[in-house]
Amino acid sequence: MQVWRVFLGSAAAMASMALAAPVVHAQGGPPSRPFRALFGGDDTSRPARHELSLTLSFSAALDNNAYASLPPAPAAPGNEAGVDRSELYSGGALLAYALRGRNVTFNAAGSASYPYYSLLPDQADTPAWGVNASVGVTPGRTTVNGYGSYYFTPCYSALLRPGYIPPGGSFDYATALSPNELVSGGASATRQLSRSTSASAAYSVSGTRFVDEDRTNGSQGVRLSLSGSVSRSVTMGGGYSYSRSRYTDTAITSRSDSQGVDVSLGYSRQWSRSRATVLSGSVGWSTVTYVGSTTERWGGTASVTQVLSPGWSLGGSYGRSLQYLSVTQEPVWSDAVNVTLGGRFGQRVSVSAGGNYSTGTRVSGGDQGFDSYSANGLVQVALASNLAVSAGYIYYRYDYPEDYGLPAGVPPRLDRQRLQFGVTFWLPLVHAGHAGGPARAAGQ
Repeated sequence: MQVWRVFLGSAAAMASMALAAPVVHAQGGPPSRPFRALFGGDDTSRPARHELSLTLSFSAALDNNAYASLPPAPAAPGNEAGVDRSELYSGGALLAYALRGRNVTFNAAGSASYPYYSLLPDQADTPAWGVNASVGVTPGRTTVNGYGSYYFTPCYSALLRPGYIPPGGSFDYATALSPNELVSGGASATRQLSRSTSASAAYSVSGTRFVDEDRTNGSQGVRLSLSGSVSRSVTMGGGYSYSRSRYTDTAITSRSDSQGVDVSLGYSRQWSRSRATVLSGSVGWSTVTYVGSTTERWGGTASVTQVLSPGWSLGGSYGRSLQYLSVTQEPVWSDAVNVTLGGRFGQRVSVSAGGNYSTGTRVSGGDQGFDSYSANGLVQVALASNLAVSAGYIYYRYDYPEDYGLPAGVPPRLDRQRLQFGVTFWLPLVHAGHAGGPARAAGQ
């Protein structure tokens, strides 16, 4: 099921280093009047000043290894190896509101989902729910944005890292029955200094609290940056970042401080109305002080997006950065590679696939590191403008050292795959006014 996703703002010193390349107006997005059950409720052909919608979804899945901490299932016909197979049934609802004014935009959403696992204790049947909101104001040449979110889930995933929320949502990647609360927020201001140059300042904060154990973590940071266009195709920029983290459990309370500088470059090329290439990259240097010791390392990002044809695009990225993960109880130096492919066949069929690999080591040193892999594929078919069915496949595995001090119930190693089917219904409740204009009623 497409569970509501929460963006966890990372305050890492090297985070957000890549400068966004100029917008490429290739015909790679959804059609002007898409089947909104596939592409969401935002109808780009007639944007409204006020829009309220409800999305309902239901899914069923077969999982070959729901939780590695459970004992293997007994051998049975068709399951001679005793593989732990389980079924997952899940239903959810998402209520979303959007305001699009001339100088003000506002978005808010609330969601709830209820899972049922056939092989898990009753406490797994606890609803997950969350709320999030964002606002943007543009008084003249300055743009101010703010956002905040809260999310409660009965399950915890050791795979997910800040900035990477897989398409399947957090339930599909859960590895332990460990209720936790995720909180994030931030604000930014961007000032247009000239037609081609702007300066920005941003603050972000995020944290995780485990409900059933004395374990919390959080990070916050600031970033100052300057960017500009060298030509219609080339952009350059640079910035400075500072962040601070705190990890607490029954044994220790640890803190860290980090800072970094970076420079970035972006390039875009429109080859035709349906083909375009976007390249971006950055390089920088970070230092982190943890338990009285300071270490430093270079970092950087590189990404490419190729619009292959109308509706189809291929992308890939690499990042080397300092990460604040809730599972490791201290900052880590991380390398990550990500690839994505997405497109559609006509207006009724949407296809997406992706893969991610990441590895990391603790900033405190040592030869022990961790690795994680994930892959996913999803096919959605619109039966009507507001109704779609889907089929998806998810695979992931990770490997942490035994002494990494993982949260309660999280196995150090896991190898898992899932096949799931679902249905999504999108219901428009309010569609009034014209975006950027006065609010007057508009028919559906």
